[in-house]
Amino acid sequence: MIGDPYLRAVLAAQRGDYGPDPCESSFGALATVMRHYMQGAYFPLGGAEAIAAGLVPVIEQGGGEVRTRAPVADILIENDAVSGVRLQNGTEVRCSRVVSDVGVRNTIRKLLPPFVGESAWARTLTALRPSACHVGMYLGFDGDIHSRGATSSNHWFYESLDISDGVWRDPGHQLSAPALYVTFPSLKTPRGDRPPERPTAELVTFIDWNVFGRWENSQPGKRPADYLALKDTITGLLTAQFARHFPALAPLIVQTELSTPLSSVAFTGAEHGGVYGLEPSPRRFLCAALRAETPMAGLYLTGQDVGSPGITGAMMGGMLAAAALEPKVFQRIARA
Repeated sequence: MIGDPYLRAVLAAQRGDYGPDPCESSFGALATVMRHYMQGAYFPLGGAEAIAAGLVPVIEQGGGEVRTRAPVADILIENDAVSGVRLQNGTEVRCSRVVSDVGVRNTIRKLLPPFVGESAWARTLTALRPSACHVGMYLGFDGDIHSRGATSSNHWFYESLDISDGVWRDPGHQLSAPALYVTFPSLKTPRGDRPPERPTAELVTFIDWNVFGRWENSQPGKRPADYLALKDTITGLLTAQFARHFPALAPLIVQTELSTPLSSVAFTGAEHGGVYGLEPSPRRFLCAALRAETPMAGLYLTGQDVGSPGITGAMMGGMLAAAALEPKVFQRIARA
């Protein structure tokens, strides 16, 4: 137990990189993130799309095919083994191995037959909760934000030393998010001495799913008026909070756009908009059933649920799945 509230706050300052509640989060997750940032963070040149741009040619050169707008409806099971997938348009793709990256709970509850979900393996995994969800706000500026104090660094702002809960529970009455992440993506790609033509900022804060859960059955582009009104309220509150921390940048804001947990569900399929997949708790990391290789012959899991929360954790999950498919991968990792 750490008695000094300032020391507790400092040690928990990176909590948003793996989950908002340090009282329930694994110390291993904290230690891994802290060690990672001790040597500085990194950013893909060209932004997140550079990851796909680098991976797709490698997949195609190896004889693979990348399809977009082709969501899977079912994983096909015959004789207790994987036999392929069925797309939502009815097309069946036959294969003996399937690697799922839609999350453990989604894989079991939405893609596999009901009898698989009744197994002890499946019940163990679906007992793990989704991670916290978030709202994201995207700012567009007109002017040179670098000359007014913006840098390529990531920032975490906390409105209190109380680290017991970093989730925004009631935006209608809490005028500030308890924890706010701010970053300036447009400054992360080196451009010499030339400032970016369209500087941007991204704000993220964790929020209670129940704030938006009442509208989960509404459709994107057709959300009700009270949902849109709440988005406007949150936009105003986050803009004001950003202005308190970056007063010189606030006058340059010319555009705002807000995403909610329902946006995460619509675009990524994440259950309850959980940004980090499964809860980052000790029981999650100690769960023996949570592995890349599953009891179902030919079915493998990958991504951050198998690795650890975040992009680097998702990459680790990919390596674990690759090694489960081809053990020689472990040897190549050891030589690297």
